[in-house]
Formats: sequence, C-alpha cells, structure tokens
Amino acid sequence: MIPINYHQLYYFWTIAKCGSFKGGGEKLLLAVSTLSLQIAQLERTLKIKLLNRDRNGATLTPEGRAVYEYCERMFTEGEELASLVQRGSHTVPTFLRLGVQDAISAWIALRIMDFVEDLGVDIRVSVFGGLQAELQERLCKHSLDMVVANFDYSISLGSDFASRLVAKIPISFVGTPQFKRRVKRFPADVGAVPLLVRTTENPIRRSVDAYLSRHKVVPRIEAEIENPLLIRLLALQGRGAAVVDTLTVNEDLKSRRLVKLHKNPTGLEEYVWLLYNSRPRPNQNLQRALLGLARDFRISL
Repeated sequence: MIPINYHQLYYFWTIAKCGSFKGGGEKLLLAVSTLSLQIAQLERTLKIKLLNRDRNGATLTPEGRAVYEYCERMFTEGEELASLVQRGSHTVPTFLRLGVQDAISAWIALRIMDFVEDLGVDIRVSVFGGLQAELQERLCKHSLDMVVANFDYSISLGSDFASRLVAKIPISFVGTPQFKRRVKRFPADVGAVPLLVRTTENPIRRSVDAYLSRHKVVPRIEAEIENPLLIRLLALQGRGAAVVDTLTVNEDLKSRRLVKLHKNPTGLEEYVWLLYNSRPRPNQNLQRALLGLARDFRISL
C-alpha cells in the first residue's frame, strides 16, 4: 500500500481549488515554499505529476485531475461531517453554487432556485454574481457548480465542461408612456430620445447597434450599463428609453409602468446558456439537481 500523506492531499486539493500556490498558501496560512515542498513530496510518493505551474497559477495535469476528483469527494464530505458535528445536527444542507453573469436578468436566478426547490431534493442554491471572466475562472477552479451566461464558452474550458441553451429572450425598446408619445414612428424616432443600453462588450449591444444602423438611426446614448435591473430602474425614473430583455421588465409592461415603443417584435434576442462541469458529483443530491437543470430547465415568458 502506498503510504499517502493526507495532509499533502489536502494541500494539493486546496491549491487546485484556488488555482495557484499563492492562493492556496493564503487559505492554508502556509508559505508558498512550504507548499511547493509538500506537493513535490506527494508527487514523488504517487510517481505522477499533479500540477503544472506557470505565471497564471497552477493547473491540473490529466493525472492530477483524476486525483483531484477523489480529493473532492473525500474532503467535501469531510467538511460536511465537520459541520454536522459542530452544529449537533443530523442534516447538513448541500449547496449548489450558481454563478450568474451581471448582464443576466436576476429573474433567471429566481427561476433556477424555484426549479431546484421543485425537484424535491435536499439542496439549496447559493448565488454569486460577477463578470464573465471572474465566473469563468471560478467555474474552472470548481468553486462554482454552474454558471448562467449570455454566450457559450464551454469549448474553451475543456472536455469536462458542457453547456445548454435554455432561453432566447426577446429584446425590446421600452419606456414610460411619455416616451411612447415621443416615438410615433419606430424605429425612425428612436434617435430623438435618450437610450439606456448595455456596454459595447455585450452581445446584445452589438446586435442593437447593428439593428439601428440598418434602419439608419443614430442613437442618443444616455447611459451604458451592464446590469439589466439598473437599466430598468432608470427607465422607471424616466431617465431614458431602455433597450432591455423582456423578462426583466415583464411585470412593468403588464402594469403599464413601462410600455413598448414598437408594435411588432424587434427580432432581437438574448441567448441564455447554462455552463457546468459534466463529471459526476459525489453528492447525490447535488448531482440530481445539476442533471435536472442540464436536462430540463428552460425559460419561458
């Protein structure tokens, strides 16, 4: 039997989750040099290379990924056991860690939480917001279980990751009734009112710019904002007409607080993707929730 040092395995698992020796050292309160020595000893014991180090941090080798999966099962369940003992409880909640891109409507996160609750599994959803690059990094480091994004970058993550398109949400030009009175001809009159739009990096913004260009409309940009809820708030305050996904303003349209500036659909849509690691999870409740979302979850207005 190989005399495995479980402290060294724990150090390896922590470094892999943090994505760097520096990050692992900060979490473990150990010097980078100490961790380097411990991982080197573990690699000699196992006779395999576990981690590749470069300027960007530490990445798993194929052999290291297999070891990591075992560590994930051991130490995740160990942390749950420690939590159970400390709380004096027989049940410790399992969390599905969901990353939601700032540009995505918060209503989608709420629908995902409702979907997981309806599955009837003993699991809760923790929601983390952030920019695409930040959430992508956390998904790669296994600190997130699933990410909601407005474009599919799963191929760049590697063969362990998969994705599914779960929604095509119509994009509308909306505003308070006073803006409707100013836009008698759509889209020709849109150039006469201030617009609240996404930032230039957003796929929706690029589609909107192309749409206005085709109709020879020069937009009057009042504000560029990634967060759709902030766009909605500014539109409700009369700061401008908003170019936003219909899901975000659906209740406002029903109550007539906001109205569409056009009669017919614009043909513009926001695509919503779920991205996730497709490898099986040791926790059966988490695995069931992820499989359910990956297979059955869809957004409908």
